[in-house]
Amino acid sequence: MAGLTSILLLSDEKPDEPISTQQIAEQPVLTPNVMPPKVTMCMYVQSAEITNEGILHFVTENSGGTRYYYFNAKDRNIVIVESAEIEADQIQIEDLEHGVLLITVPEALNLDIENFGKSNSNQNQ
Repeated sequence: MAGLTSILLLSDEKPDEPISTQQIAEQPVLTPNVMPPKVTMCMYVQSAEITNEGILHFVTENSGGTRYYYFNAKDRNIVIVESAEIEADQIQIEDLEHGVLLITVPEALNLDIENFGKSNSNQNQ
């Protein structure tokens, strides 16, 4: 896991119970049955931020190299895109501990986890 500094958690509702960062650290690829309550996706990231333009931007690094992801509110899924707009106050980023970031998004955004990480034809170069 060298080079990875944070864990990104996406949730449409803040979890009831505290998230066990120890459990997450020991289980880098969480399956639905071990996912912390109300967390819809978990992945290692190098950084996550909301830009001034309201784009949620996070970077991952794996055997395929560094990838840049943006949260695209318009298509309501996470894809590799050039740009997307979202109201910055709609998303909360909380630094829990040990480099774990909990990102809470409104349920109305309806995260499409199925399409996560797949580059698709929506990419306009």
